[in-house]
Amino acid sequence: MNGRGDPDTVRQFTVGEDDEGVRLDRWFKRNLPQIGFGTISRWARTGQLRVDGKRARPDARLEKGQVLRIPPGGEDAARAPRQPRALTPEQIEEAQAMVIMET
Repeated sequence: MNGRGDPDTVRQFTVGEDDEGVRLDRWFKRNLPQIGFGTISRWARTGQLRVDGKRARPDARLEKGQVLRIPPGGEDAARAPRQPRALTPEQIEEAQAMVIMET
């Protein structure tokens, strides 16, 4: 795999011998695990994900020498984790009322 560019620009990768015959979605899991399947599917649906300049589907099989065009973004793992929401006193009271057995 030969890749160029940073995550904020369009990136291009050349499929290597070790990735020949691998499905495109599995290639992402191997080489760019921070990009989730939902993002890959959205890119494919909107035509942003390309193999040799043509639109690609996540289930496409790759061949040695093909060039993958990957749009910017998609860093799913870089998102800030959600903070838990504080419960109101009414919600706490309701949850405690549902407890059947206390140890």
